[in-house]
Amino acid sequence: IDTDNIFVMGESAGAVIASMMGVLGDYTEYDQGDFLDQGVRINGVVDFYGSASMIDRLNSHEANSADYIAYMQKVEGTQREKLENMRKYSPIEHVCTDTAPFLIFHGTADEKVHVSQSDKFYDKLTACGVPCDYYRLDGCRHGVDEFYQPEIMDIILEFLKKHTRIKPGLNGREED
Repeated sequence: IDTDNIFVMGESAGAVIASMMGVLGDYTEYDQGDFLDQGVRINGVVDFYGSASMIDRLNSHEANSADYIAYMQKVEGTQREKLENMRKYSPIEHVCTDTAPFLIFHGTADEKVHVSQSDKFYDKLTACGVPCDYYRLDGCRHGVDEFYQPEIMDIILEFLKKHTRIKPGLNGREED
C-alpha cells in the first residue's frame, strides 16, 4: 500500500464517512485500531451525494417523522448531547485549511439528501481555500445510474491524477 497516496470515496452514508476522513487531517480523537503510529494523510475525497451536516439533515425532517426518530435513536445522550454529537459527526463542522481536496457529485432532484447539503459544503470548502470541484447533476435522484457514466469516471480519474503525490523512481525520474 502506498501510504502517500490514499483516496477515499463513498456514496450517501459512505460519503459522510469518507468526508470525515478528509476533513479531520491530523485530528486523532476518532482513531481506533492497530497501527495508529503509522498515521494517514488523505490525498482526496470523492463524495457522492453525502450529508455534510447532520444537524441540517435532522432539521429537514419533521420532529415526529420516522427519519427524525431513527436519527435521534442512533445518537446517545440527552437531547442537547445528541445535537452536539450530530454536530461533532458533521463533516462541514471540521473543514479547515488542512482539509484534503474534494470532488463532489450531487443530483438536483435527490429525494434523500437535499442538494443544499453539497451546496453548503462546497461553499465552506472553497471559503477555507480547500481545492474542490463540484458537479450538480440536473434532474438526478439519489444513487441513480447517471453517477456512473464514463464521463463521471473520467472526471474522477483526472481528480486522482491531479492529487496523487509523485515519488522519484529508482532511476531518479518521476513516475506516473
